[in-house]
Amino acid sequence: MIRAYKLQPGDTPTPFPVSERWGNAGTDIGRLDPALVLTTDSGRRIVRATARPRRRWKLPFLLTPTERAFFETLHKKVDGATRPFYFIEDTGGPALLVRKEKDFTAPESSDSPAFIDGDLVTLYTYLLDLTEEPATVVL
Repeated sequence: MIRAYKLQPGDTPTPFPVSERWGNAGTDIGRLDPALVLTTDSGRRIVRATARPRRRWKLPFLLTPTERAFFETLHKKVDGATRPFYFIEDTGGPALLVRKEKDFTAPESSDSPAFIDGDLVTLYTYLLDLTEEPATVVL
């Protein structure tokens, strides 16, 4: 499965340089609460089901410095959680409007340093947290 992103609908998808680490305890692909809760001025709560629940992805990565730079660049392009962008779960699949986590944190991994192709490389862990946005969000 190759994941990708694009900033605008007409853009060419940019594939992620690495796949996430499946089997990790942090992996979670789930759905957010499908209910919309409205509170009136008098304090009355109205709960309505939304048409479709929003999805959320928590994708753990183990990154080399180059791969870390890719995700840091994505973070800067979308200004953290400020600008939604399109996430493609698998190439050829639909592009879903999402927001990522507010802060970019990719600390050095406990598996670091490691030898990759004969070079000693620092490894970083990163948890990409994406939340699907309603399709009505204007970019």
